[in-house]
Amino acid sequence: MQDSETARLGRGDCAIVVLFVMLTGVFAGMAVRQYGWARETRRLAAVGRYNACPAEVMGNEPHIRGWAGAQFTLVEFGDYQCGPCRAAAPKVRALLRRHERDLSFVFRDLPLTSIHPLAMNAAVLANRAGNAVDYWATHDLLYSDGIDGALLRRAEANLEKTGRPALPESGATDRVSQSIRAARSLGIGGTPAYVLLCPGSIVRRVGALEDVENLLAARPAPRLGVGQDEENAH
Repeated sequence: MQDSETARLGRGDCAIVVLFVMLTGVFAGMAVRQYGWARETRRLAAVGRYNACPAEVMGNEPHIRGWAGAQFTLVEFGDYQCGPCRAAAPKVRALLRRHERDLSFVFRDLPLTSIHPLAMNAAVLANRAGNAVDYWATHDLLYSDGIDGALLRRAEANLEKTGRPALPESGATDRVSQSIRAARSLGIGGTPAYVLLCPGSIVRRVGALEDVENLLAARPAPRLGVGQDEENAH
């Protein structure tokens, strides 16, 4: 009888030890993530922030790629005839897939017409799309290869085939002009240039896509007891 009682006590002690080890691991992991989050936040803060309103950075009625309720929005100022912009396009899509609950994406046009003679034509064409589906399909096609007359004609033909309403060229040109003015107000003159809209209406400069990846990868998990709607209502 005494031996069985001792065995039960021993099993209870083991269970307590196992639970203690598990909890220690959980809290240690949380501490590591919190440290990583603080480190990446400081690193991004060192790059600087803009004294700008997020709505001004995103523009009027932007076409948002990804979940519109995400806490972070990456805004790219780009040029369709820019080689580095084209190379970055699949990286942006991969970043959105990895952080689909935390990150959305807005593209704004900054055609560098002095060195890219077809950039304005491509930007206006993309902005003629009257809805997000057609816009992003045109955007992806324009970045699928180097811009030339054949690719522009193909993209225009694809838009016409949808049969859906499109913006007139004048309206699309106005959207591009608004993007250019927004870039200039931020002091942006080259492409690609990235801006990260953060919770609390903070507008951060971003040196590279890797900075966004590191920040989101280090982001602490949502607090226990906080609903998804509350967690994303920022």
